[in-house]
Amino acid sequence: MNRGKFAAIILVSAFAGAGATLLLGGNEAVSRVATAAKPESAAAASPAAPDAALQAADFGILAGNMIVARVDGAEITLAAAKKMIDPQVLEKWSEQDADVYRLRRQALDEIVGERQPKDVTVYLTDPVVRQQVPSDTTSGRSFGPENAPVKIVVYHDYQCPYCGRLESSLVGVREKYGDKVRTEYRDFPLSFHAQARIAGLSARCAAREGHFNEVHKALFEQSRELGLEAVVAMAEASGIDKEKFSACLKDETMSSLVDADMEQGQALGVQGTPKSFINGIPVGGAVPMPQIAAIVDGELTEKRPVASAEEAVKALSEGTAAVLDGKPVTIAEVDERAGKQLTRKISMFNGAIKPYVLDAVDKLVLEQLKPKHNIEILFDVQ
Repeated sequence: MNRGKFAAIILVSAFAGAGATLLLGGNEAVSRVATAAKPESAAAASPAAPDAALQAADFGILAGNMIVARVDGAEITLAAAKKMIDPQVLEKWSEQDADVYRLRRQALDEIVGERQPKDVTVYLTDPVVRQQVPSDTTSGRSFGPENAPVKIVVYHDYQCPYCGRLESSLVGVREKYGDKVRTEYRDFPLSFHAQARIAGLSARCAAREGHFNEVHKALFEQSRELGLEAVVAMAEASGIDKEKFSACLKDETMSSLVDADMEQGQALGVQGTPKSFINGIPVGGAVPMPQIAAIVDGELTEKRPVASAEEAVKALSEGTAAVLDGKPVTIAEVDERAGKQLTRKISMFNGAIKPYVLDAVDKLVLEQLKPKHNIEILFDVQ
């Protein structure tokens, strides 16, 4: 039995009569206990079918307002529970929200295109929190024009095999979109990759001489051997003067720029490589080219105006995705159009994320009960 399940069963069975009602169950056992223990008055006052709301509404926009528990009449929101969850789990959660949003928005745009309404009000709201990633217009470690509508910033390590896989995807993106996409590279050498730092310095020094493209490609192609002799040979093969390149590798100013990249990445929440930001949208790992292309396509597509946040929350909670010429388009209609791919994404949320939410809810409820019921918390949810 996991900790969340154990805590929830004790919480509901022991304290429901004292005013604690669990509204989010992570599994059948918890749900059965919660249903049996919940007073009729509390059930009547609860939001309709919270679990259904997770599946039928835009989870990102509703997260701050969804009530997941009540303790002696005090409500606990999902936003409060999320603060108790590990940041890496939240990052995956954010990516999940973004994927669900994109699938729903594509389906809604298809419906709008078919009906050709004169008046459109959209309630689906992009849940992605974009990071403000500074541009690099001086180091030369980039592909694509500065004014490209889509900018991809990549924190990477030339010795990292996953970075090599991502680079293959990015090459495909550059070939497909041309000048519509700019790719900028940032150094983030991992401590257990002994040759990653000198590889990053090599790319910087090559860029200073106008040969970033050739050396960047060679570093990935020969990532198994990135020692001093190897990188100098790459530089010579690209036409860079050996003595000038070697002096650049020893330049402390260049080394400090690598450190600056790492500090900037850490400030943005980068913990490992590769980590990309597509117009500020965080994307972790060696994602395949089609997944990057889907985000790029979304960024290049003209966005329809959306309602205010308050209107969106109200409409989404009622199951409305948009209104076309006065007629509502339900989220159920949108989900049906989106099909099996969306169903799989939601299933992934239910299987991978909800247990963490349940643990966080349990901890918050127990903390609120503690001063009133003298409960000692014997475990700590990470």
